[in-house]
Amino acid sequence: LQKNLELLLKDLGARSGDAFKLIEELYKKPLIDARSVSRIINKTMTPSYRLIEELEKRGILKEKTGNERDRIYAFEDYIKLFKDET
Repeated sequence: LQKNLELLLKDLGARSGDAFKLIEELYKKPLIDARSVSRIINKTMTPSYRLIEELEKRGILKEKTGNERDRIYAFEDYIKLFKDET
């Protein structure tokens, strides 16, 4: 998973540092909201939403609530590692 993420994120340019910082936090807590992303990357909400959008496009985060506001995003590939598939 880690190697795959490195490949998915290597072309993010200036945002790659923020993306990797966020991924490190997602290993600790695989569910996150935009405010938490903003706090983790120490940026305002606009760049936080852009990063979330980019990670969604790349299949790293998945929106789970279906809400217009207060959305929760999941690091699904990581969560799947711990699910019992039997």
